[in-house]
Amino acid sequence: INQMSKFENAYKTVKDNYDVREYVFSKNLFTKIWGIMFRSSLYYNFTKCVLSMRSTVTTNQTDFEDYAQIYNKKPNLLMYMLWKKIIYRSYCIAMGMHKQILKMKSKKFIETEKINAANF
Repeated sequence: INQMSKFENAYKTVKDNYDVREYVFSKNLFTKIWGIMFRSSLYYNFTKCVLSMRSTVTTNQTDFEDYAQIYNKKPNLLMYMLWKKIIYRSYCIAMGMHKQILKMKSKKFIETEKINAANF
C-alpha cells in the first residue's frame, strides 16, 4: 500500500536524493562549497526522515547502516547544528512567511473577483 514499506523503494529514494544533490553540488563554486560544508548533514537529515516514514508504515527495522553503501560519512556535529538550528529553521520561517503572503494575495484576488463579478 505504501511504497516506503518496501526497503528497496526507501533505498532508491535515498539513493536518488543523494544523486540529485551530488549533481547540484557540482554545478558551480557556491554549490560546491555548500556541498563541502553540509553534504553529510543533508544526507543524514534526509535519511533520518526516510527512516522515520518507514518506521511509521512498517514494523521492519532499518538503520543508517542499511544505507551505508550510498554515503557513510557521519556529519560534523557543529556543521549539523549550524544547518539544522539556523539554516533549516530560517528556511522554514521564510517558507511560512511566503505561505502567509500567498494566502493574503489569494484572499485579496478572490475578493476582487467577487466585486468584479457583482459589478458585471
